[in-house]
Amino acid sequence: MGEEKEHIHISIKGMRPKIGLFIQILVSAFIIVSIVFSAMFLLAKKGSENLLKAEQENARLKEEADSKVAVPVLQCAIEIKDILAGDKIAFPISLSGTINSEISNSCGWILYESVAGNIKIIDIKGNIIAGPEQIKLKDAWLDLLLIQKPISWISGLNQIYEPQTTDGIIRFESTSPASGEVKYKFDLPVKF
Repeated sequence: MGEEKEHIHISIKGMRPKIGLFIQILVSAFIIVSIVFSAMFLLAKKGSENLLKAEQENARLKEEADSKVAVPVLQCAIEIKDILAGDKIAFPISLSGTINSEISNSCGWILYESVAGNIKIIDIKGNIIAGPEQIKLKDAWLDLLLIQKPISWISGLNQIYEPQTTDGIIRFESTSPASGEVKYKFDLPVKF
C-alpha cells in the first residue's frame, strides 16, 4: 500500500514582476527619505550657523562690558527722533535722527562714506535682540561735512531673538573704518 505523496509546485514566474515592483518602491522610498533628511540637515546647519554668529556677538558684547577700558559714551553726537528713553518698542522698528560728525563738533562721532556706525538692540543681560545693522546716512554726507551741519540718518531693525528681560537698550556704535573697533557708543534705554 503505497502512499502517494503530493507534490506542490510553486510557480515563481508570476511573482517576478511583483518582486521587481517591490524593489522599485523600496528604492524610491529610500531616495525620498534621503532627500528629506538631507534637507533637514541643511536647514539645521544654517540655523546653527546663525545661532553661532549671535552667540559670538553676545560673547563679544559681554567681553566689551567686562573690559577695563570703557568705550566713551557720546550722547552729544547723536539725536534720535522716533523714540525717547524708556519707551516701549515693537518690531520691526525704524529709527531716524541726526549725527554730529567728528568734523562738525568736538564729540568725535566717526562717519565713513555713507555709514555712521552700527545699531543693535540688546537686553539687560547683554543678549542681542536685533541687529547689528548699519546706521545709514540719508544725505550726501561729504557735502554736509564740508558745511559743518548735522547729518540725517535712518536704520531699521528686525527682531532676531526674544528678549530675556523687559528692559534693554538700543546701542549706537561709532566704529573705526580701519579696524572695525568700537570707538564711541551711545545707549538709549528702552522697554520690550
